[in-house]
Amino acid sequence: MLKDLTKLFFHRKNKNNIDGFLFDYERFAKSKGWDEKTQCGMIVLHMLEETKPWVRKLIKTKTQWSDLMNAIVKIINAENDDRIKINQLRNIRQGERETARRYASRFEAYADVIKNKIRSHKQCNWFLDGLCKSYRSRVECFCLSNYIKMKKYVLQIETFQKDREHHDKRSSLLVKEKSIALKALTIN
Repeated sequence: MLKDLTKLFFHRKNKNNIDGFLFDYERFAKSKGWDEKTQCGMIVLHMLEETKPWVRKLIKTKTQWSDLMNAIVKIINAENDDRIKINQLRNIRQGERETARRYASRFEAYADVIKNKIRSHKQCNWFLDGLCKSYRSRVECFCLSNYIKMKKYVLQIETFQKDREHHDKRSSLLVKEKSIALKALTIN
């Protein structure tokens, strides 16, 4: 059996251009002389393997080409939106003067949008990658694979660090006060 080399395929290279693919497919179907029902039924043969199961389900419920086309566009665009959101989450970094609490809050805001689309270990890795070096080095040694535990640990480190800085500041103020008091005594 000869393969039809003029046959269009929806593939990874044109995945971001579903409208262009559907336009070309429509022209291809017309050149073959297919009616609307055949055009709807044959599209599954032109789709990515990963999309075929849901395209088959759509074909059963959508008999009009325009309805099927709109449903496919909606699903593909939603997948592309998820990919964009996942990339945004992967690229979040803690700012130079940003607190760990603020970074964790920002990270979670992005993660909540795509909760069920990423695995827990990836979320941990991305959170860790975005942390500033001082926090990251402390957390990495514990090999935490649970995001909630990791976040809790980072926030504990930050709280401890702030308490320590506050304590150090108070200690230096007390030392200054004592030295001023001693100077006052020696002057009198």
